Amino acid sequence: MIDKGAAKKHLSMSKMELVPGFYRIYSNIFLKIMRTTDLQESVQNSGKDYYDITIKKCLWHTACVENGCEKLCRLFCDVDDVTYGGLKKIGFTRTKTLGYGGDCCDFHFYKI
Repeated sequence: MIDKGAAKKHLSMSKMELVPGFYRIYSNIFLKIMRTTDLQESVQNSGKDYYDITIKKCLWHTACVENGCEKLCRLFCDVDDVTYGGLKKIGFTRTKTLGYGGDCCDFHFYKI
């Protein structure tokens, strides 16, 4: 999943970065999805050059816990690290995740 799926997602993000105005477009879409989905519970905060998403209930974490494979959720967290790591126009940090035992997933994206 990391070697193929996450690498493919990262390559896709890298290609999308070539679009002029990519940061603005991507951040608007990502925030809209997070505000309207019923697949997780989150709080969003954004400014001109950043957006934060604090996920308090995650579809992947819930599914893994309900099916007795809680540690598998860490793989989904790791995919995010590969997908968003090392991009040229969007920076990404996170200090905790539900999959690794945190009380939330604290995504922080910022314009580079």
